[in-house]
Amino acid sequence: MDKGLNARILYSETMNILEKFGTKTETGYIPNNPNQKIIGIIDHGLLMRPETGRTQKEEIESLPVELLLDKAQELYEQKNYEEAKKVLDKFMLSSVSKIDEALFLQGKILEAKSPVQNIKGAVDSYDLIVKRYPKSKFWTQANKRSIYLKRFYININ
Repeated sequence: MDKGLNARILYSETMNILEKFGTKTETGYIPNNPNQKIIGIIDHGLLMRPETGRTQKEEIESLPVELLLDKAQELYEQKNYEEAKKVLDKFMLSSVSKIDEALFLQGKILEAKSPVQNIKGAVDSYDLIVKRYPKSKFWTQANKRSIYLKRFYININ
């Protein structure tokens, strides 16, 4: 039964194509031309997972709102900042609890070196915690991050 494209199938098909231009080995590929460069871009979110028969994107879309924050944290820890931000945005649109935790994670995501990096956005996230959630367990960390980012990125003399 074909469950769609998964990492194993993609690797196998890619190696079969590459055999036209080099030699397949147990550990990878040796090109015929040493100056050959191979670039591949894969959206892993769209690869089928054999164990579930669904893509990562489908799995995220089917998660209950209360699990989205955990998934965003997991993606952040994997340094998948773009996907973490998407999942977190979905959580923030749907949830009425743990907003301070979500804002803190949003600040960390926006602070990280990545295509979604936005220092001003990170400061805004941290400042919202400081202003709206004075009893939050994230208040002290958010305040420190905000002061640091303002000092080293925004208020530069």
